[in-house]
Amino acid sequence: MPDQPDQADSSDQPVVVVSENGQPRQVAPPGVTVSGPITTLSGDQAASEDGELSATLVDRELPKMSRKDSEEILQRLPKSDLRALDKQIDNLYEDVTKLFSGKRREITVAFEILRKARVILLKDPEQFAEAEYYVRQVQARVHQVRQSDEEGSRFWPRILVYQTGWLIVLSIFALITTVNGAAFVGWLAFLLGVPPTSETLGWAVLFISTLAWGGIGGATAAMWSLYYHISVRRDYEPIENLWYYTQPLIGMVLGGIVFLIMGSGFLVVQATPTAGDSAIGARLVPAMIAVIAGFRQAVVLDMIERIVGLITPTPTDASQEASTEELSI
Repeated sequence: MPDQPDQADSSDQPVVVVSENGQPRQVAPPGVTVSGPITTLSGDQAASEDGELSATLVDRELPKMSRKDSEEILQRLPKSDLRALDKQIDNLYEDVTKLFSGKRREITVAFEILRKARVILLKDPEQFAEAEYYVRQVQARVHQVRQSDEEGSRFWPRILVYQTGWLIVLSIFALITTVNGAAFVGWLAFLLGVPPTSETLGWAVLFISTLAWGGIGGATAAMWSLYYHISVRRDYEPIENLWYYTQPLIGMVLGGIVFLIMGSGFLVVQATPTAGDSAIGARLVPAMIAVIAGFRQAVVLDMIERIVGLITPTPTDASQEASTEELSI
């Protein structure tokens, strides 16, 4: 399963509750989907991504209760539940200290949440549900980190070998078709039995080149994302393995789409190579765009949206109102 996420005021965003049920998350590398290379856990940063503890939890106000409701809750609340939750807080202090030893900010946020839960138990035991909510937040994150460490150490070697194999094969094709394109054209002409001067061969070599470079971008994105989610975010889940395994193939497809977009004239890039390197420079332009497309898939999606907008322009407000009136009749 590598753009920085758009930052917004944390007070305008809902608190993200970490799930323990293995619900998939966005795991693409930066730019592929909404994801960022830096994990921040301070309250003045953007709203927490899925998998992070939010410092805004500490500032969350307790719900107001009437005296009657408080007395009723205290009568129904077993003392054993209070002791059990207090014991869970003790255990979580130890777990957080061990698991988050290298994450000072995350330790601070987790300790603040646990401290608030304990203060609630001591001063406002009728707010037991709120204290339990804070404890479950930390428990979910601890479970996520522990699972990420265990499953990550199990799966990352095979995923890394898989992506490395793709990189080697695709790099060979990219090198042959981009740097030594003339020789590859001659070999391809001999294989297909067509003249080496055929224009079709030139397009075929360029198409293969964009496929290879797009796959390289996809494999690189998968390797970056693997590192990011295992070592930085520590929220890796095996359910996302399919994303990692398909990235080289998706990158190749996107590289082919880049070839179609450039070949059809929807994308024109100005390049000024030197006289001696004009041929290889012309081949490097689509290769560069293809590898960016594989690495940052949002680039191709944006291109497609713009092309769709050109093919099917948005109707004016007047025409929209006219069509709406016709449908209503």
